[in-house]
Amino acid sequence: KCGAAITKKRGLQAYDPKLHLAGIPMGQRQLTPYTISGTDIVCDG
Repeated sequence: KCGAAITKKRGLQAYDPKLHLAGIPMGQRQLTPYTISGTDIVCDG
């Protein structure tokens, strides 16, 4: 109810998650391994 009231007040259009992160929907990104500079440590990000 609160979200609908804010939408009416501000005149916002429907939320489109593809507008964020250069078109990649949140929560569906693949993890990419990165090596930390100067070490042999690999982490996902």
